[in-house]
Amino acid sequence: MAATILSAPAPSSQQASHNALISAAETNQLSTDSGRLYGLLISTDAASGITVTIYDHATANTNPIWSEAAGASAFVVRDFDMPTQNGLRVVTSGLSGTVRVCVLYRP
Repeated sequence: MAATILSAPAPSSQQASHNALISAAETNQLSTDSGRLYGLLISTDAASGITVTIYDHATANTNPIWSEAAGASAFVVRDFDMPTQNGLRVVTSGLSGTVRVCVLYRP
Protein backbone atom coordinates (compact mmCIF):
# COMPACT_ATOMS: atom_id res chain seq x y z
CA MET A 1 0.00 0.00 0.00
CA ALA A 2 1.47 3.35 -0.98
CA ALA A 3 1.98 6.09 1.57
CA THR A 4 -0.93 8.38 2.39
CA ILE A 5 0.15 11.97 1.77
CA LEU A 6 -1.38 14.78 3.83
CA SER A 7 -0.64 18.38 2.85
CA ALA A 8 -0.75 21.36 5.20
CA PRO A 9 -1.53 24.79 3.77
CA ALA A 10 1.16 27.42 4.05
CA PRO A 11 1.27 31.22 3.86
CA SER A 12 1.65 32.53 0.32
CA SER A 13 5.37 33.16 0.85
CA GLN A 14 6.09 29.50 1.73
CA GLN A 15 5.59 26.08 0.21
CA ALA A 16 3.18 23.65 1.82
CA SER A 17 4.58 20.89 4.01
CA HIS A 18 3.59 17.25 3.62
CA ASN A 19 3.24 14.25 5.92
CA ALA A 20 3.61 10.76 4.45
CA LEU A 21 1.97 8.02 6.53
CA ILE A 22 3.47 4.57 5.88
CA SER A 23 2.25 1.31 7.43
CA ALA A 24 3.67 -1.42 5.19
CA ALA A 25 7.03 -2.78 4.03
CA GLU A 26 7.47 -0.83 0.81
CA THR A 27 9.34 1.82 -1.14
CA ASN A 28 7.80 5.29 -1.37
CA GLN A 29 9.09 7.98 -3.70
CA LEU A 30 7.89 11.12 -1.91
CA SER A 31 9.65 13.68 -4.07
CA THR A 32 11.71 13.75 -7.27
CA ASP A 33 13.22 17.21 -6.79
CA SER A 34 15.11 19.17 -4.16
CA GLY A 35 13.27 19.89 -0.92
CA ARG A 36 13.62 19.55 2.82
CA LEU A 37 13.26 16.64 5.27
CA TYR A 38 11.87 17.94 8.57
CA GLY A 39 11.29 14.90 10.72
CA LEU A 40 10.46 11.25 11.21
CA LEU A 41 8.11 9.50 13.66
CA ILE A 42 8.07 5.73 14.15
CA SER A 43 5.56 3.88 16.33
CA THR A 44 5.54 0.08 16.74
CA ASP A 45 3.42 -2.32 18.78
CA ALA A 46 4.68 -5.04 21.12
CA ALA A 47 5.17 -7.58 18.31
CA SER A 48 6.78 -5.35 15.70
CA GLY A 49 10.05 -3.90 14.61
CA ILE A 50 11.00 -1.90 11.52
CA THR A 51 13.93 -0.48 9.60
CA VAL A 52 13.42 2.85 7.84
CA THR A 53 16.00 4.03 5.31
CA ILE A 54 15.78 7.46 3.67
CA TYR A 55 17.55 8.26 0.41
CA ASP A 56 18.27 11.56 -1.32
CA HIS A 57 17.48 10.19 -4.78
CA ALA A 58 14.68 10.46 -7.34
CA THR A 59 14.65 6.91 -8.74
CA ALA A 60 16.86 4.45 -6.84
CA ASN A 61 18.00 3.27 -3.41
CA THR A 62 21.29 5.16 -3.58
CA ASN A 63 22.69 8.12 -1.61
CA PRO A 64 21.31 7.14 1.82
CA ILE A 65 20.94 10.02 4.27
CA TRP A 66 19.40 8.21 7.27
CA SER A 67 18.66 4.71 8.49
CA GLU A 68 16.94 3.77 11.72
CA ALA A 69 15.94 0.42 13.19
CA ALA A 70 13.19 0.49 15.82
CA GLY A 71 12.32 -2.53 17.93
CA ALA A 72 9.05 -3.64 19.46
CA SER A 73 7.03 -1.14 21.52
CA ALA A 74 9.07 1.77 20.20
CA PHE A 75 8.19 5.41 19.74
CA VAL A 76 10.95 7.25 17.87
CA VAL A 77 11.02 10.96 17.04
CA ARG A 78 13.76 12.45 14.86
CA ASP A 79 14.10 16.16 14.02
CA PHE A 80 16.17 16.73 10.87
CA ASP A 81 15.55 20.05 9.06
CA MET A 82 17.83 18.67 6.33
CA PRO A 83 17.92 19.75 2.67
CA THR A 84 17.59 17.16 -0.08
CA GLN A 85 19.01 17.69 -3.55
CA ASN A 86 17.70 14.89 -5.78
CA GLY A 87 14.43 13.72 -4.24
CA LEU A 88 13.15 11.88 -1.21
CA ARG A 89 12.78 8.09 -1.21
CA VAL A 90 11.73 6.13 1.90
CA VAL A 91 12.15 2.35 2.20
CA THR A 92 10.54 0.46 5.08
CA SER A 93 11.46 -3.17 5.72
CA GLY A 94 11.50 -5.95 8.30
CA LEU A 95 8.14 -5.16 9.83
CA SER A 96 5.29 -7.22 11.16
CA GLY A 97 2.33 -6.32 13.31
CA THR A 98 1.22 -2.70 13.59
CA VAL A 99 3.75 -0.08 12.56
CA ARG A 100 3.22 3.58 11.74
CA VAL A 101 5.86 5.78 10.11
CA CYS A 102 5.28 9.47 9.50
CA VAL A 103 7.75 11.41 7.35
CA LEU A 104 7.49 15.21 7.48
CA TYR A 105 8.91 16.94 4.42
CA ARG A 106 8.56 19.74 1.88
CA PRO A 107 9.02 18.85 -1.79
